Amino acid sequence: MKKATKTLYIYKGWCMNKLFWHIHVLTHRFIDSWSIVCRAPAVFLNWPWFFLNRLVKQSTRLGVLKLRNGMKFKIRPRTTDRSTISEMFILKPYVSKPGFQVGINDIVVDVGANIGAFAVYAASQAKNGKVYAVEPVLENFLVLKENIELNGLNNVVLINRAIDGVAGKRQVSISGANSSFYSSFYLSGLDKTQLVETITLFDLITSNNLVRVDYLKMDCEGAEFDILMNADIDVLRRVRKIAAEYHNLSPEKNSHTLKADLEQKGFKVEVSGGEWNGLILASNTQIH
Repeated sequence: MKKATKTLYIYKGWCMNKLFWHIHVLTHRFIDSWSIVCRAPAVFLNWPWFFLNRLVKQSTRLGVLKLRNGMKFKIRPRTTDRSTISEMFILKPYVSKPGFQVGINDIVVDVGANIGAFAVYAASQAKNGKVYAVEPVLENFLVLKENIELNGLNNVVLINRAIDGVAGKRQVSISGANSSFYSSFYLSGLDKTQLVETITLFDLITSNNLVRVDYLKMDCEGAEFDILMNADIDVLRRVRKIAAEYHNLSPEKNSHTLKADLEQKGFKVEVSGGEWNGLILASNTQIH
């Protein structure tokens, strides 16, 4: 009886924590949405269509979102594609901190490239470098390919794989434009699953003969723990900067354990975010 009561208490405590997290997320989404609404006309050339895109009937036809900086993106109506672009170019989570901009000669690896918001930005900055854009979901990958071509970029290598802790094959759960190996945690309205080929960070670096990675960006919905915590230290010694969105999964896989692991491997780590997700920025102290 005592065990059952304790279990119920813990369950209620977890529910309350998750409830507070949802309130926290909704609050920040409202703030972010308001910021996007106010700043969109200054960022997007065809900003009226940016807003009307949400009302367009969902179809296979792609619209083109044009930015005032000259970049263009094909996006699917009534998906999170628009949010992905506005997050990158209005909220700028990956590149707003000093020292985390992409340099002209940088080698960049984009894990979870989706439709290419960060990859296009990075390729436009690393004019003498190269971007390796990794996206496992075929539907996203095809739009990613179109966006690279639409912007006339020739310094991007497209990889239709998933980066994981081990190489092989794995089912990825897909909900709209989002995907994850951990669907029960992060995806609602599950549409389908897709079998994808997985490679490790070591595989990507060695198969492309990369002696260094200047910027490793990660948005892989929970896979960040297996990728980084299973990575050989000799591999991570080639990585200068990491900007990874984290999604806490368990007592073993969360921002605290990942921070400790990266610090042990020679990184200076900053964590911003909440109990459930946020952003980790890590700089390799052994590379100058």
